[in-house]
Amino acid sequence: LKDLIEILVQRSAACEGVRKRIINATAIANLDVNNEAFSIIEALLGLEKELRSFINAKKLKFTIKPLKPKKEDVIITDRVKFHDILYNLISNAINFTEKGEITISVSKKEGVFYIKVTDTGIGIPEDKFEYIFKQYTKLARSNRYGAVFKGVGAGLYLARIRAHILNASISVESQLGKGSTFMV
Repeated sequence: LKDLIEILVQRSAACEGVRKRIINATAIANLDVNNEAFSIIEALLGLEKELRSFINAKKLKFTIKPLKPKKEDVIITDRVKFHDILYNLISNAINFTEKGEITISVSKKEGVFYIKVTDTGIGIPEDKFEYIFKQYTKLARSNRYGAVFKGVGAGLYLARIRAHILNASISVESQLGKGSTFMV
């Protein structure tokens, strides 16, 4: 009985965590920006750990370039909004990549960070690049790829709004059947 109660408590806590994540992921009411300094690479390593079970379930290769935190990778921005933007982009890459890899690359030019999330997934038609950023929109599911896509079509919309709040932008490059790259 003690083991059963312990399992119930753990699963209840997990459900509460999911509930909070859903509310946070779909809410943009908080427009306040709480800037703090943190390592981009350490934040990405945390996201990798958070998403590792999904990456492993699909047997995808996941790479962060450069892998080691350096003094130069410190950014000053809202950590929560930054996390949510990258969580949406990386989880989409996982969702739309059935085999292959996801690569996160970080570079800095003239004081501006560029973060690319690249996958070897199904790709996006060029005429849909802006469409995918609209609220509650999804591309048609194609039996050609045999994949079941989750979500309600709000992730990229919310990621772009959060990026805008942080004075950043999100762009996309993609080829059907070859994958996509989202750049923040």
